[in-house]
Amino acid sequence: MSSVKWEWKESNGQKYLEARGDTLFDLGAAIGHGMAKEIAFTKKMQKFSLDKIRALPGTSGRLEYLVDGYLGCIPEKYAEEIEGIVRGYNDETGDSATYREIAMQSCLLDIAGRFRSDAVLYKEGCTDLAAVNADGSVAHGQNYDSDPVTTPSNAWVLQITKNEPALFQLRVGAGIGWPVGKNECGVAMTVSFINTLFDPEPMIPRSCLVRRAFEENEANIASLAMTDQDGRSPFSYGFMISDSEACICTQVTPYERRDRICTGTAVQTNRYTYPDWEQYLRNPGYSAARQQYAEELMASAYGEKKHIDDDMLMDILRNRPYICRDKTVLFMTREHFGMGNPADCPSGEMPL
Repeated sequence: MSSVKWEWKESNGQKYLEARGDTLFDLGAAIGHGMAKEIAFTKKMQKFSLDKIRALPGTSGRLEYLVDGYLGCIPEKYAEEIEGIVRGYNDETGDSATYREIAMQSCLLDIAGRFRSDAVLYKEGCTDLAAVNADGSVAHGQNYDSDPVTTPSNAWVLQITKNEPALFQLRVGAGIGWPVGKNECGVAMTVSFINTLFDPEPMIPRSCLVRRAFEENEANIASLAMTDQDGRSPFSYGFMISDSEACICTQVTPYERRDRICTGTAVQTNRYTYPDWEQYLRNPGYSAARQQYAEELMASAYGEKKHIDDDMLMDILRNRPYICRDKTVLFMTREHFGMGNPADCPSGEMPL
């Protein structure tokens, strides 16, 4: 594994892991070494979450069916990377984690999210913002809101391997892809989870769809890669994907997707903005006030000049209490990134 290299670096006080490997196996090994602490924490959190689900009446059989189903849908190329993570993590820690344990971290949210209580789900959020300016430039970013208890799983990673664009993304434990990041082609992605009534069947995990999308060099093509050939998604959420010239705003149920090309400004939070899809929401009123407030902030900033730059977007992300919240655990724009919230924490410069 001579091509396996990893090193923790820093940008303006924000840490990130640079992981390199010629093959996906070697890339995985580098991440397994470099993110050993995050993977170990996620391994414990995963066991705790799954044990709680198994203790719920009538869920054990459904849970095992979903686990087997999602693991069986991981494409071979990404299974190779997961095998590398297993090798690197076990070598680094002396643990004897199995492929199944580590691979589960790439589909845990796809599975466990549907069993979560409203009290847990409403600790999570996200506010995605974008502007396509009159001069053709694009501003795009988000605050990522989640239960702070889970943050030891998180790391920013610059991953470099042959045959894929270099990618700077959030990685959660051993999960191979999270829809928060930017590749060297300028394709950036942000996400907002939507809590719905759906209970879909297993399919290719979202983490694999994310990685597939980040292999593209244009926003519209990357957006199409975020659902399977039948337009299906592992669960319900919204995502924005931008490049240097455009931004695509997409909302999905497990069975349907709707896309909008951003003209002017756009906001997505933890709800559908299509009235006929509100029937699918577990709490139709959730994030409605935040959605409206963010739309007003973006419209005001865009103004007559029809322009929002990255600094202006960062100022909006710092807006308390609706946009920058006590649950905001990380943030990203096309030019900056950081752990913590953008009002209190420094912003690193995107290393791509």
